[in-house]
Order: sequence, then structure tokens, then C-alpha cells
Amino acid sequence: MRHFRSLPGVISWSIVGLLVGHQLAYAFVFRDPHVLAHALADTGHTWLALLPILGGVALAISLVRTINTRDESSSFRHRAAALIVVQLVAYVAIEIVERLAHGALPSDLLAEITSLQGALLFFVGLLLQVATALGVVLLSRGIARAARYLLRAARPTESHRTERLLPASDPRRIVRALSLQPVRGPPLLA
Repeated sequence: MRHFRSLPGVISWSIVGLLVGHQLAYAFVFRDPHVLAHALADTGHTWLALLPILGGVALAISLVRTINTRDESSSFRHRAAALIVVQLVAYVAIEIVERLAHGALPSDLLAEITSLQGALLFFVGLLLQVATALGVVLLSRGIARAARYLLRAARPTESHRTERLLPASDPRRIVRALSLQPVRGPPLLA
């Protein structure tokens, strides 16, 4: 689809996947809600309070772009590759910026990644970014197909076009309006 070739389309869909994958990674590694809240507070994740707003805006932009796009020339592999690359780079960048903004030093970043829990979180996060990117591609394809189907169903058919040409008092038009079936004559008798 063309929206995966354009930068706004890639960014809007990757934000949806990035936010979902980011939240899932922390929820998967820190299963206890109290430990999860403490870990998020200690690593500069206060911005996640804006998650519903950011996710909603990104999803709305993505849906509008997908529905308004009719070109399906890019393959699943190209769309998935674009989202995977953007989401992986963004995930690593966000994790680094969160910690630096929260006061961590570069040496602290290295120490965290080399610890067992930090390495687990990092690799689970990367795997979930790949999984959510694939899920987002499938979601966008489904939305695009549904939009095309609905647009095709909303288009008037040839019989509707010719019916508009008939005068309002024409019996064929009245019968069609009442029965929603084409006009048929009686069966032929042999």
C-alpha cells in the first residue's frame, strides 16, 4: 500500500505498534503490578500516561490513511520490513532517551543492559516490536480490504444507474422499489 511508502504512513502505523509493544514488554517482564509501576517510575516512563492519547491519534491517522489509499503495490514483506526497522530503531532510541532524561549516565545504561533483568527486558522488547510490527501490517491490510469492500458495495450498480433514468411513474421502477428483485414474467408453459 502506498501509505507504507510514505513517511507519515510508516510513522503513524509504527507509533501504534511501538506503543503497544513497549507496554507489553514491560508488562511481560514485570508481571507484578507494583514492581511494574516501580520499574516504570525508575526508568523515566511517566510519559506513558499519555499512551491512550498518543495511541488514539496515531491509530486515527493510520486508519484514515489506510482507507484513503487504493494502491496495493507494496508487498507484505516490504511493509513489514519498513515497520520493523522503524519500530526497532525507535524502541532503542526511546529506551535510551527515557533513561538519560531520568538522570542515568551512559555507564548506567551499559550496566543495565548487561544485567540479567535489563537484558531480558531489552530482548523481549525487541521481539515484541517485531511481533507488533507484523500484527500492525496484518491489521492495516484487513482495514484496507474492508474499506475497499465497503466502497465497492456502496457504488451504484448498472441497474441502479438505468433505474434513475426511468420516470418515477414507470411500473418497472415501482415494482423494483417494492420487491428489490428484478421484474420477472410468469413461467412459460410447455
